Formats: sequence, C-alpha cells, structure tokens
Amino acid sequence: MTTLFPQLSRAREIFVQYTLVVAVVAVVVAVELTIVVIVAVVVAAVVKTVLLLILVVVVEEV
Repeated sequence: MTTLFPQLSRAREIFVQYTLVVAVVAVVVAVELTIVVIVAVVVAAVVKTVLLLILVVVVEEV
C-alpha cells in the first residue's frame, strides 16, 4: 500500500494541475469572447451612426 501511495498523490497532483490549466484557459476564452462581443457592439453602433449621418446628409441635399 505504501508503494502505491506516492503514485496516487502524483496522479492527484497532475490532475489538479490540469484542472487549473483548464480553468485558466476557460476564463481566458470567456474574457476574449466578451471583448469580441463588446468590440462588435461598438463597431455596429459606429457603423449605424455613420450610416445615419450619411442618410441625413443625402436627405438634406435632396
């Protein structure tokens, strides 16, 4: 039983390390996706504003 115990603790250590890596990767991916969504919303708002301004200018010229 004593020969199996160090291997068990090593396996648990590896498992904990992989779990931490997976958790960190998940957080990083979530933050990146959030940033991408925020950037997309900002770009859409800017494009909409520019299109509205162009529309107003075109309507005023007509």
